[in-house]
Amino acid sequence: MKITLPLPATMTCLFIVAMEHVPFDVESFVPWRVGGPYRRAAISSAANGTLTVAHHTTPWKPIGTALTDDERRRLRRTKQHIIVSTTAPPNRLPTTAQVARAAARALARESDGLLIDPLTASTILTCGRCAGEPTTFRLNDDWLSWDVQVHDAATCPPWDPSDMGACDCLRVTSRGLRRFALPEITLDGAACAHNLCATNLLRTV
Repeated sequence: MKITLPLPATMTCLFIVAMEHVPFDVESFVPWRVGGPYRRAAISSAANGTLTVAHHTTPWKPIGTALTDDERRRLRRTKQHIIVSTTAPPNRLPTTAQVARAAARALARESDGLLIDPLTASTILTCGRCAGEPTTFRLNDDWLSWDVQVHDAATCPPWDPSDMGACDCLRVTSRGLRRFALPEITLDGAACAHNLCATNLLRTV
């Protein structure tokens, strides 16, 4: 079986940095303060317009973002946000996405902000002891998340891990593959008691 995937001319990838205030000039910070191996690429991308940074003096309002209670409390205290965006042809992936995330990491760390990936609907750690943007690309470095939904929880029988056919209510869908010009993948109709197995299967795929 052959699957043909049409590629768009360009792909856009963006990250959100929400903070209480910005203690520096954003445009002069990026790309010159982007860390280590990505500084030269960030300088080049900013110069040719591939990498852009937009400062907004308003709070960022999440839509469908899976934040923890602590992250939501932090987000409620923020008053401003920065959008780091990159637009480039698919053949320049994943490098352009890594450069954008490296710039967003630097901004979040310097402003004590919350770094959010709206595509995966999750946050990315940026604390002082956390590692920076990895030098090599691995898909499991916070580039993916999983949207787990139950069709109708009211019809599910009591949880029984030994009953593989108890229900078929579970749907698990990837979040983040389309950033790399790939279709998201879905497993639909699994037993809701086995969501970990379903997620591990999709992760392997």
